[in-house]
Amino acid sequence: MTEGWLIVRIAEKWPDSEDTFGLTLMSVDGSALPTFAAGDHIDVRIADGLVRQYSLFGSPRNLTQYRICVQRASPSRGGSAFIADNFRAGDLIRISRPRSCFLIAEDAAFHVLVAGGIGITPIIAMAEQLILDGKSFHLHYCCRSRARTPLLGLLEEERFTGRFDLHLSEGPSASRLDLDRLVAQSPPGSHIYVCGPHRLIEAACDAAKARGWDAARVHHEEFSPTPAAASGEAFRIRLARSGLELDVPPENSIAEV
Repeated sequence: MTEGWLIVRIAEKWPDSEDTFGLTLMSVDGSALPTFAAGDHIDVRIADGLVRQYSLFGSPRNLTQYRICVQRASPSRGGSAFIADNFRAGDLIRISRPRSCFLIAEDAAFHVLVAGGIGITPIIAMAEQLILDGKSFHLHYCCRSRARTPLLGLLEEERFTGRFDLHLSEGPSASRLDLDRLVAQSPPGSHIYVCGPHRLIEAACDAAKARGWDAARVHHEEFSPTPAAASGEAFRIRLARSGLELDVPPENSIAEV
């Protein structure tokens, strides 16, 4: 560890979906990595002070490695394109210790997991943890097409059978997710977890509110910028759990603030 950063080795870099690729990270000496919880993310130091956040996926019990999935953004602000073009297996990179504000509610009777695109990464980690804990859940995954669905192969493994639905917006098998119906039909005491584009999170929050759900039963993490953030203007965020309000200047990300 140097200056608060962990130095890790890229053990593997592999192509995933049409516009995503994965990285497996391991400690330099093969020792166990710091523990993480489902929903945690790490900072990845890329170059010249550029830092980006990526959620960890996979079982939190496997500390021999961290796995992240990177979507090459178009246009890219520099992070994903640099990783795609310059990171190679065997390289040593700097990452932060895992951290999160996107956690599984221990008292939930049922867990409704909803992901959009690359937002699947923390949701998969949650699903893995819920399987280990023997808890009930169902995962709904929204993407454009199978070719552009990150980590689809992982979700089609046997342990997710009967616990996973894919909702595509394009092609002959298109089947858009009806969030209002999903919330209405969720078992009593359910919590919903949403990660993905702003419009997906907003729709889930609106559906839950319309059905009278307490805000504490709705958990979300946003991977794409809010409209204010995308415009390059300063904006304010409110942390649901603590009520703390923070100003986010144009030059910083939410995670950095």
